[in-house]
Amino acid sequence: MDARRKKIITTIIMFVLLAVGPVGAFAATTTSTSPSNGMVSLTFDDGTSSVLNNAIPILNAAHLPSTQYVITSYLDGHDKNFMNAANVRHLQAEGHEIGSHTRSHPFLPGLTTAEVMNELRQSKQDLAAIGINATTFAYPFGGYTVDISKLVQKSGYAGARTCDYGWNGNRLNRYLLKVHTVFPDTTLDSIKLKIAATMQDHTWLILVFHDVRHKPSTSEGTTIAVLQGVVDYLVKNKVHVVTVAEGLKLRNQLSLEQHHPGI
Repeated sequence: MDARRKKIITTIIMFVLLAVGPVGAFAATTTSTSPSNGMVSLTFDDGTSSVLNNAIPILNAAHLPSTQYVITSYLDGHDKNFMNAANVRHLQAEGHEIGSHTRSHPFLPGLTTAEVMNELRQSKQDLAAIGINATTFAYPFGGYTVDISKLVQKSGYAGARTCDYGWNGNRLNRYLLKVHTVFPDTTLDSIKLKIAATMQDHTWLILVFHDVRHKPSTSEGTTIAVLQGVVDYLVKNKVHVVTVAEGLKLRNQLSLEQHHPGI
């Protein structure tokens, strides 16, 4: 394939992705590197108010999208520690992906098949009821089995994120995506090294955040300063930042190009 034809095809692919992806102002950044050079996803679990108040302003200022995995039983606004339906709809309008983290955040391997299906389908329906089509899922506590991953697929999700450590390459299992979780003792320098390795190896790094505060309040929280440092590093190095849904589409396209270089 000559350079001109490849450029035209790449432009068409990105136009299609933008057309079906988030409609917000930063659905894609024009200054980032090609996804074939590696990409990063910023994911946030549980839909906490600390993310809404402390993380979203940082991301929006840098025009970076995120994937927010929300527990849908909190969308009615009864607990002020979590985002409500209006908050979630606004985030989607800004260009962030909204994914499912079940309805009540149970450890799925401890449930019956019927109970698992109810959590998967009801959370998807809860989001659909407020105008959100959730296409990706995150396992609560990272708990899953092979059978549960099949139920996720059966429930209509395009992919699912675990808490298993690692990077995602061309041979990824879209229902068992690997991650790097950011804990209170995770340093900014260590995250920078992971991002640099991602770019060097042309893989996909999914970072997992929970609470974001001046001081971490949980065993899985992080600080505002660390998140700001991560965002600054991504912008400075023009790293391609994508939602999980976008990442799945792009990895699939890159795999097709490598196996069928003439397309």
